[in-house]
Parts: sequence; structure tokens; C-alpha cells
Amino acid sequence: MTQASKQSQQSTSQPQTQSRIPELCKQLKLLLTKDLSALESLKAALNAESVALKQRESDKITSLAKTKAALVKEIEDRARSKVKLITASGAPISAGKVNEGIDTLGDAHLSELWTEALEKLSECKDLNQVNGLVIERSRIRNQKIIDIVRGSHKKPKLYGSKGGEQSYATSSRIAKA
Repeated sequence: MTQASKQSQQSTSQPQTQSRIPELCKQLKLLLTKDLSALESLKAALNAESVALKQRESDKITSLAKTKAALVKEIEDRARSKVKLITASGAPISAGKVNEGIDTLGDAHLSELWTEALEKLSECKDLNQVNGLVIERSRIRNQKIIDIVRGSHKKPKLYGSKGGEQSYATSSRIAKA
């Protein structure tokens, strides 16, 4: 292919991409609107999970975990679709810099939706992190209780005369069944 034909092909493909941008923006807005709805549902599930954790409702926690997983999968699937649309527009995107690609499309409403989705996603991440810490602390506390009941709680370690760690307590049973 000659240099002139390459330039001709590039110049004709650019207007085609430019003419498709309004349709791509419309599709991105639709996906972002669905994301916002899913993120609201995820936030509600995370708040319900927080309550269930406080009340130790294990069945409800299990049900909410399934709901959260389904919502996250939906959001991730749409994220892949959004990346395809943005790259199809010719907008430059790289990891962590999708905002720049969105901004190059020149649609203020699309940029607003994107920013709102990022804010909601951040809220959900924060809520999930707090719930995760509560779950981890509960798991540690439960394990300590189980270890005590079994008589196999961790022995305290102190430094011995040679500088190494040594266990000074022994395992003892509380009761025998």
C-alpha cells in the first residue's frame, strides 16, 4: 500500500469515527445509567450486610453475598463494554485514565455520569472494606473461642536467653467429653 493511499484511508476513516461519536456517547450513557442503578443496589446491599453483621444473621449475610457478587459481575461486564466503546471511538485510554478518554469525546453529560459513577463506586468500596474488617475481626474472635474450647489456644512467645522465641505456656484441656 502506498503512502498516499494510507493517508487517504486514514483521512476517510477519521470522519467515519467522528460521525459515530454521538451514537457511542449515547451507548456509554446508557451503560453508565445502568451502572449507577446497580451501584445504588450494591450500596443498599452493603448497608444491609452491615446491619446483618451487627445482628449476626448468617443466612442473611450469605444471601447478601450472593446479591453483591451478581451486582459486581454486572458492573464488571458493563465495564468491558464501555472500554470497547471508548476504544472504538478512537479516544485514547489507558489503565486508570479512562476519564481522559471520556473527556475527549466532548460530551459534558457523559463526563458527569462518569464522575458520579466513580463517586458511587468509591462509596461502595469504602462500605465493603468496613464490612470486610468486621467479618475478619469476627473470624479471629471465633477462632480464638474455638481454640480455647479445644485447649489449643496459641501459646505466648517470649524471647529466651539466646534471643530466640520460646513458648512458655502449655496446652491444657478445659474438659473431656
